[in-house]
Amino acid sequence: MKLAPGFEEREERCQVLFLELAAGSPRPTQQSPWADRRGGNTGLNATTSDYVYDADGNLLEDDDHVYAYDVLNRQTAVYTKDMNQPDHRGAIVAQFFYGPGGERIGKEDYDASGAPSTYTQYL
Repeated sequence: MKLAPGFEEREERCQVLFLELAAGSPRPTQQSPWADRRGGNTGLNATTSDYVYDADGNLLEDDDHVYAYDVLNRQTAVYTKDMNQPDHRGAIVAQFFYGPGGERIGKEDYDASGAPSTYTQYL
């Protein structure tokens, strides 16, 4: 099976990023394209939020949540943000599931205690 051009490079970058994060290296950061020189948002509802992106442009962190992706850049989970954890992941909020064709087939939401509360199946 032939992979799309650049796929191997993206997969390798994701694996390296995961290994670096697991080893405790500094997290990659990139300021939001909507940020001004002071680091704040220049939109209508301006705040001083900073966002963390990976090399592929996936949002990894915002003020309240941490986001996880697989090597195909599909979102796999959302966590609350806990700055006391090395990876900043707190309680899980949602988890996403994908079919063999890459389509999203389900989403599981979790309550505040971390127990599954709702499963949504996409048709």
